[in-house]
Amino acid sequence: MRLGFVVLEYSLRLLFLVFFSRKYPRDKINSLNYISSKKLLAVVKAKCKVCNPFNVKIERGQRYIIMSNHCSHFDIPLIFITFPRQAIRMIAKKELFKIPIFGTAMKKNESLTVDRNSRKQAQLDLHLVQEKIADGIIPWVAPEGTRSRTGELQPFKKGGFLLALETKATIIPVGIKGSRRILPTKTFQFGIGEEIELHIAKPINVANYSVKSIKELMQLVEGSIRGEQQ
Repeated sequence: MRLGFVVLEYSLRLLFLVFFSRKYPRDKINSLNYISSKKLLAVVKAKCKVCNPFNVKIERGQRYIIMSNHCSHFDIPLIFITFPRQAIRMIAKKELFKIPIFGTAMKKNESLTVDRNSRKQAQLDLHLVQEKIADGIIPWVAPEGTRSRTGELQPFKKGGFLLALETKATIIPVGIKGSRRILPTKTFQFGIGEEIELHIAKPINVANYSVKSIKELMQLVEGSIRGEQQ
């Protein structure tokens, strides 16, 4: 119940910010994403540890895409607290945008979607994503395409990597450990007081890769998320 209240509070506060600001309040929305994520994780008493051995920092004016494994809905707030108050927006399923109030809030906070059922619409969606990246938005991509039911890393899809190549965005891999214990797929049984680790791997410059070598890039990112790359 408290989780639902936090989500509703977030949605209403975001809509208030958008509709009553003279200019688009992106920085305020970034802060709201961070604060609300902390509240969500506090409800389940998650103990989060961010490991950043390469001292990775988001620099203004640079293009980034964050890629991580995906085992739980809680991966979203976990990514927000890993990079506090940054313009991170998830690439989400279009169905989420149809949820009353929350769906409207997602649209207004510049969340992104790519229609997988329509090639024409997918091209339009990708063009918008590219524009948002150029404007400072940092997409969060789950290269597995969907949540893992077992916690094991699933085969990667090429979409996010093609996007990185087209926009020349640096990929920041993040390995999330333990989020599945908070809320596994296909259940509403929450784990309370779970210990979560978020490992920020070394950023990957895509300038040395092309469509022909995309499999090599995918393997490098996968290894980084697994913690194999040093």
